[in-house]
Amino acid sequence: MSLSLSIVVVPVCGRADDAVADASSTHVELTVIVPPPRGTVPRRRVAGLHGVTTDLVAFVEDTTRLCTGWGSSMVATFAADPAVVAAGGPIRPAAGLTPRERGLVLFDYGPFLDPGYAGSDIPGNAMCFRTAPLRKALHGADGLRRMELLPTLAAGGGRIAFVRDAVATWVGPDPTGVSAVSQLRHARAFAGRARANGRTPSAARILGWPAVAALRAVRAARAWDHTVGPGALGHAARLSLAWGLGEALGAALGPGDAEEAWR
Repeated sequence: MSLSLSIVVVPVCGRADDAVADASSTHVELTVIVPPPRGTVPRRRVAGLHGVTTDLVAFVEDTTRLCTGWGSSMVATFAADPAVVAAGGPIRPAAGLTPRERGLVLFDYGPFLDPGYAGSDIPGNAMCFRTAPLRKALHGADGLRRMELLPTLAAGGGRIAFVRDAVATWVGPDPTGVSAVSQLRHARAFAGRARANGRTPSAARILGWPAVAALRAVRAARAWDHTVGPGALGHAARLSLAWGLGEALGAALGPGDAEEAWR
């Protein structure tokens, strides 16, 4: 079964042209779409989705370069198992990153540095979906937010796949994401939306923020290896602390204007 693929290159750092060039060399016939750099990243993803007519759609942030064969590996995965609704693959850091950038990679993508990752999550900077169930899950939504979308797809019986041959490289820069304040606001938006939707008791998030921060830091520490380099763990710990505090603020006060920081 042959499946068609579109890749939406999501503007984050202003390197969309480079990302398009990489996407075009993924060894499958595809359509590349670059939405305007307006609104938050989740809204840019949805803006790109409007132009998609293919069986599959991938969202790749322009901080990221797809390695050769990424597209063909994704197409093969979805063709082999009709139950797969979402997929991602390993992330590796580019050479020459600053310690703060390596810390961001460790914080955001730590588990995905391991090609043998066996969890039910996928990296938000390079993810692929079956288009029809994605549109159904996003009906009425103003943005595509991975942390909310994947549980919805899984609850509908879909399978989330991790494709070890579909490697992507994080090259940056992402001056917003590397900031602890930005991560605090992102976490506040996440927890604030959960509070508004009644998904998690607010008291649990308010009182449990030190545990959230600690678990994030431990996750980063467990993922560290020589490819990330020295100096990254300290910044990953700072981002973890900011995230825990942000969840507590969101649970107590709601998202406020932090939604505009959502990644």
